[in-house]
Amino acid sequence: MTTNEKLTALRALMQANNLDAYYVNTADAHQSEYISDFFQTRAWLTGFDGSAGYALVTKDKALLWADGRYFIQAAKQIEGSEFELMKIGIEGFPTLTDYIEENLPEGGRLGLDGRIVSQAFIDGLRPTLKKSKIELTADLDLVGDIWEGRPALPSAKVWLHDIEFTGRTAKDKLDEVRAKMAKNNYDYAFYARLDDICWLFNFRGGDVPYNPVVLSFALISQDDARLFIDLTKTDDKFSASMSENGVTLVDYDDIIPNLKQLPAGRMVLNRSAIGTAFYGALPKDVEIFSEIDYPHLMKAQLNDVELKNTRKAHLSDSVALTRFIYWLKDQSAKGADLDELNVLDKIYELRKEGENFVQLSFNPISASGANAAMMHYAPTSESHAKLEPGKLYLLDSGGQYLGGTTDITRTMSIGKVTKEQKFDYTLTLKAVIGLASQPFLTGTTGTYLEVLSRGVMWRHGLDYKCGTGHSFGYLLGVHEGPARFMRAFNETVFKPGMQITIEPGVYREGISGIRIENDVVVQQGEKIDIDQYLYFDNLTFVPLDRELIDPEMLSPEELKWTNDFHNSVLEKVEPLLDDQKEIEWLRETCAPLG
Repeated sequence: MTTNEKLTALRALMQANNLDAYYVNTADAHQSEYISDFFQTRAWLTGFDGSAGYALVTKDKALLWADGRYFIQAAKQIEGSEFELMKIGIEGFPTLTDYIEENLPEGGRLGLDGRIVSQAFIDGLRPTLKKSKIELTADLDLVGDIWEGRPALPSAKVWLHDIEFTGRTAKDKLDEVRAKMAKNNYDYAFYARLDDICWLFNFRGGDVPYNPVVLSFALISQDDARLFIDLTKTDDKFSASMSENGVTLVDYDDIIPNLKQLPAGRMVLNRSAIGTAFYGALPKDVEIFSEIDYPHLMKAQLNDVELKNTRKAHLSDSVALTRFIYWLKDQSAKGADLDELNVLDKIYELRKEGENFVQLSFNPISASGANAAMMHYAPTSESHAKLEPGKLYLLDSGGQYLGGTTDITRTMSIGKVTKEQKFDYTLTLKAVIGLASQPFLTGTTGTYLEVLSRGVMWRHGLDYKCGTGHSFGYLLGVHEGPARFMRAFNETVFKPGMQITIEPGVYREGISGIRIENDVVVQQGEKIDIDQYLYFDNLTFVPLDRELIDPEMLSPEELKWTNDFHNSVLEKVEPLLDDQKEIEWLRETCAPLG
């Protein structure tokens, strides 16, 4: 079916259900950012396969909302279809609620699938629905009804994450959750986020591509911990471990019946993480309180065992990417036939050699020239570009290791570089340094620090239409909360042990895209009088592209930071290299600038 044929079929079901509009978001029953193929309803319907976005289909309109990371990609992928692109955050494009209020008829009907739409979204939508007297029908998976050949739900086996990597037992973590519940007089905690649940119970799986998580729910009380999971994915070892930690296994599909049968009490959950269908199943005498889930905040601060392991994982990953850069430049100089797709075999091969490697942490962004201006571009067998002299090559990639998750971007020169390329690259480097080198007081959030990077771009009339950095998990999601570097307010204050990326960039549509991304971890710094300072400690040790740096654009402090960074790369990575040519190249690349 073409996109327009899908719209015709969807509208027929809308008419049968007396709907004026149907909403399609990007989520699963756990509000995951990355989702299994079964839940890819928005991508299947619209043809736009980016990781974020939502659509609204009315009787005569089809609209797709996407954020700045995807403006170029989304426009290309919906071209020729009935869908129109709504650019989130850009003046002149209505928000979803504004569009509903201004265009749906008074007394109309809006449909959606309540399993994958959060209660927080519904709460935010209600004032608009009430004002326009629009009726909401939240139990319709209409896209699923027209999707012939829809993939099955994932069925990967679950496996235990050993104590040598977790540093804490599941029982210990559950005890901490219960202590927090007791402090606030909560009888129940209900969790749906997969990364939180996998971390809390010390297991992993393979239900979401690149994310070693398992479809599951958790319901916790002071004397009971129920894990809702497809029991066919478990084995005797897993069952025994859960039993030892005081966990009862219940079939995944029994979550709603269990919620409906809860006795009266006080429940804490996160409305942003719970689908409205599950929220609506709770009895009326269960009093609900919404907070950020305790495990979400607990796992954000790595314990000593996790921090030790994540440093090892990042160093292993840094060695792989350093070797890849040498290989790429060497092969390019020899005139090898390289393209965005075939070079990915090499970086995967090098990562696999690393200790405790599990899998990639996301589908790599491998982009040459103008393709790199699309922030989340990914080559395919049908469409990919050659790596050519004079064009920059951007690789954003990472790995999942038993001891952590990585996310690194490097932009590489091939052949002769231009003055414009050096300017954009050095500007990006200055933006990295501005944030990475800044000590800050306890109580500071990413919102207040982000301008240290973005402000560098603003001084030159430039801006990147995305955040500057995101938290990432520990053998979990490459994009996780709670901390962010972003213009919109983020309430999470930085604490020691929190991991986050720093990744500003310059994107020139039709020309090139440049991004430099390092992973860092928050550490406790010095205390001056009553002021406790924190700082970002580097986890990534991959050299920058020497040919693209203009030392004259760097201040003395920025030049020192760059040379110190390269010295640390040399100290940590060189001892782990065996090839003398790689060693000689690394020494030349990391030699002092200026």
